[in-house]
Amino acid sequence: MDEREKLELERQLIEIERQKLELERNKLEFEKSKNEATQNSNSIANKTSYNITGIISSAVLLISAFLPWVESKGRGFGASFSASANGMQTGYGGLVIICALACITLIVIRNKFLFIPGALGALIGIAAITGMGSTSVSVGGVSGRFGFAIGPIISIVSSIIIVLSSLIKLNSNGTNSQDLGSLMKKYKFELLLLVATIFILIPMLSEIRVPSDFFNYLIKLIFFVGVPAAIFRYLKMPLSFNVILAIGSYITILFIFGILIRNVDSFQYKTFGSNFHDSIDEGTYWFKLLVYSLLLLTVFIEVRKEKGYNTDSIYTKVKFVLKPYMSQFFLFIPMIGFFTFYTFTKHYITSEEIDKFEKENSYLTGDWYYTDESKSQLYKLQINDVSAHSNFDMSHEGMMNGSLSYVIYDNENMDLGSGVIDTNIYYNAKIELPISFKSGLSITEFDGNQLKISIKYSNGTVLKTTCYKDQSKLKIPVVVKKEEQNMATLVGTYSGVFGDHEIILEIDNINEESLEVSGINTVSGKTRPLEGTVELIENIYYFVLNEPGNTKFDGVFEFKINKNSDTSLYGSWRSNEGGLERDYFLTKQ
Repeated sequence: MDEREKLELERQLIEIERQKLELERNKLEFEKSKNEATQNSNSIANKTSYNITGIISSAVLLISAFLPWVESKGRGFGASFSASANGMQTGYGGLVIICALACITLIVIRNKFLFIPGALGALIGIAAITGMGSTSVSVGGVSGRFGFAIGPIISIVSSIIIVLSSLIKLNSNGTNSQDLGSLMKKYKFELLLLVATIFILIPMLSEIRVPSDFFNYLIKLIFFVGVPAAIFRYLKMPLSFNVILAIGSYITILFIFGILIRNVDSFQYKTFGSNFHDSIDEGTYWFKLLVYSLLLLTVFIEVRKEKGYNTDSIYTKVKFVLKPYMSQFFLFIPMIGFFTFYTFTKHYITSEEIDKFEKENSYLTGDWYYTDESKSQLYKLQINDVSAHSNFDMSHEGMMNGSLSYVIYDNENMDLGSGVIDTNIYYNAKIELPISFKSGLSITEFDGNQLKISIKYSNGTVLKTTCYKDQSKLKIPVVVKKEEQNMATLVGTYSGVFGDHEIILEIDNINEESLEVSGINTVSGKTRPLEGTVELIENIYYFVLNEPGNTKFDGVFEFKINKNSDTSLYGSWRSNEGGLERDYFLTKQ
């Protein structure tokens, strides 16, 4: 074989190799196109399935806003009742609708941040359940339940499905597909931060209330403090970790205060009075405003640092409030301020201060006599003792309720009219003139033994005259008849409910000359003697009976018995040391 044939043979072999390579390349391209077609088909199927799942779940989330979110049910004595309120009525429904519409919009535009409104929808449901809780009560033959209904549960379930479907979409997109575990590992920082945010926002959307018991206190610490604090510690975010610890400190302080108020009788009265919950509400409002503002700042700084941004300039400007001790002090300033204000302002009036107020304002009281313009009729103006009482002063200014009443009698001792002034007044103030009653009487001046008054009658005429303690100063001395009294029918035993116990009150003796009264009362097997006085005013017998006062639970009984119906009495009792009060209605045995 010559040289030319050899070359031709080599050329043919090369051509055969080239054709084989071409066939291999075509085969690979075919396989590639086949795989791409399969992947595209799967991707389209995944997207279609995702869209259907997401839209259905978003629609269910939207519907949940109109379902019952809170309900109450009761049964007893052969009857039952139920009531409920939907999401729109509770205030959560509007937020759920916004989240649902946001989910639908993000599905349509195929946005990867769909999980954000989905997570918020679940958060709203969780906040509703934790805020409303569920309480069951059974007393005797009556049972009832109050708490969350099906609405928030459906919102949580549908929101979780939306979040999971969004993660599946992220997993199915792109050429470098990963399994869900790898995806979660890749976005570990973001996912953990989202979990921490959910647990942080729950008490902000509901309320930080005083823990009712130790178990409730532990739950609040574990979920609202422990979980986010552990996440921030794991993510190496010390600034945010310190702020979260402040929430734990706040909840702990509320728990300690709650224990003291429930178990130490004098603690509340010597500190916040009935304004304890007011101080909690106001202090918590400002605490939440500061703590979440500070937390937003620390998270912003530390997330930027995690992503590689330079945060030195921002940190330098605000580092004075980010130091651990400084941040704690900064956050607790409002609470300390409110508690201090409520503690050192006058919010409770003692029995001694009431007695002093009544004594210092008794200068108007007593019987005053005056005549009409013709000087033919004598009248008696009876001004009753000033009375005052204080439950708790909600204005923190030492205000209490004071009252002054009067009755006018003619010379036959007939009741011609009466009136009363019931108003708020400072505990150390003096009643100042002029005083105008709605009934038409005005007391304009007081000068020792005389009192100037003005009476406006129904026909529009006005009588201005001077009253005297001594009726002999008037031209027509008329003896005012003493009102007839028959108090023997008032003696007896009365019983009824006194707070959580039964009381038996016995009126043993009434001296109709001196109007002195004696008796006993029995509560929970303990018997205490009673002594005091009775007075008849406008067909009403007014009793004031005192216990001996040698125990801290002794006090004063004040009650009324109608002259025309002496089979029952009603009134109030307050302890001598203040702080304890009871109202009661007793029937005669």
